[in-house]
Amino acid sequence: MKEKRRIANGTAFSEVWTRKVAILKCTGEGIQEKMNEFSSYQTTNFTVTYIIYESLY
Repeated sequence: MKEKRRIANGTAFSEVWTRKVAILKCTGEGIQEKMNEFSSYQTTNFTVTYIIYESLY
């Protein structure tokens, strides 16, 4: 699966998880047991963007 390759190549697990949760919330499905049945990087109906926040403290 594309997500597993991204994690193996250095993408943070939290990025993959956040993308999945955002898509499932947007569709109204919510977190479910079958989250491994789709890849958040292969979904074409959504554009997932994110902001990297770096604390100044």
